[in-house]
Amino acid sequence: MRSLYVEPTSISDWNRPAEVSATDAHSFLQDTVNDYSGRYHQGYITSEQSILKDIDQELYDAIDRLTNRPQLPPPEWPPLPTTGLSTTTVQTRRFRGMLIAGIVTVVVLAALFLFVIGR
Repeated sequence: MRSLYVEPTSISDWNRPAEVSATDAHSFLQDTVNDYSGRYHQGYITSEQSILKDIDQELYDAIDRLTNRPQLPPPEWPPLPTTGLSTTTVQTRRFRGMLIAGIVTVVVLAALFLFVIGR
């Protein structure tokens, strides 16, 4: 929630959304949409199999009689935050990371092989 608004956190400090990373804000929004999506697709409130029927039949009937009630919007997941790097740069960095991981794996396997043969 800290990424959504400014508020005082103490007498001298303020919550500043600009201090929340794009990744943290994205994770928060992603989790929120995931929670909403579950309820949206399972029809907890107004479907024929609504759990609300078993919990509070009177409330379910009252909601069911509201024929002009607004429809809930379908869930929309937030796009991934941008890093400010071009796609080519990101791909190059990923490739380098995979290459380094591959080289480390080969070196470890070679050392393990030499250790086993040396026994």
